[in-house]
Amino acid sequence: MRRGLFAIALVVLIGAVHPPAGAVEILERDFQVARPDYQLRVVARIDAPREAVWAVLTDYERLSELSPGLLESRIVPDGAGEAVLVATVTEGCLVLICRRVRRVEAMEEEPPERIRARILPEHSDLRRGVTEWLLEADGEATRITVDSHIRPDFWVPPGIGPRHMQRTFLSDLTELMERVERIAQ
Repeated sequence: MRRGLFAIALVVLIGAVHPPAGAVEILERDFQVARPDYQLRVVARIDAPREAVWAVLTDYERLSELSPGLLESRIVPDGAGEAVLVATVTEGCLVLICRRVRRVEAMEEEPPERIRARILPEHSDLRRGVTEWLLEADGEATRITVDSHIRPDFWVPPGIGPRHMQRTFLSDLTELMERVERIAQ
């Protein structure tokens, strides 16, 4: 019995020290609140080539398959035809109160390196916001830097609200990175 527990402990310890090959490596996480604005920065290393990661991230119709909090994603017509517009719906719950947040973003692309998603407030539940994705080749892998700045157009309860947003944003983004890696490999 003691030998079995030792073996399990050893496997857990080795897994913690040396993550499995292909595991997303989160290099940096930061979440700042300067009410009413929220800023998120995540830097990760994904075990997949940059061009494949780019293809997954710019498949806007399938973004909802990448993030657990994203209920819907679709390309919407742009009257001027100048930009790719992506409409998404997310849902977040705080205790027993759930809220759906809709947003429309104009996507600016510099393949295969940079995606800039700018919130269109007139079609969104956010007053303003921008998220930038930077993809850098790192050998056979890709280093992804995500910088997001948003200002909600709805009330966020002080104290528990920002803490909950931080937990949700960081866990959803980590899950998104893992799914991107799985698809892009």
